[in-house]
Amino acid sequence: MTGTSEGGGAMGTAINRRDFVKAGVATGLSAGVVRAARAAADPDVIVIGAGLSGLNAMLLLEELGVRAICLEGRERPGGRLLSEPNVAGN
Repeated sequence: MTGTSEGGGAMGTAINRRDFVKAGVATGLSAGVVRAARAAADPDVIVIGAGLSGLNAMLLLEELGVRAICLEGRERPGGRLLSEPNVAGN
């Protein structure tokens, strides 16, 4: 699917937000499963919330070798991304 931005410029291939979140979650869940179990036992950092910022923080911390755990209050990651009506692809 292709589209244009509101300014009329080419956007390239568009992706809806559900597919974006699914891809991000799948990537996040598959990366470092063993390290995640070890980090959960004795984390150096606790990230509150698995929205876009929380998930990005977890990726950056993993790249730095920091033991971290992410706590999310809902049953799914993504934060406001799934409820915000003004996100491209909605």
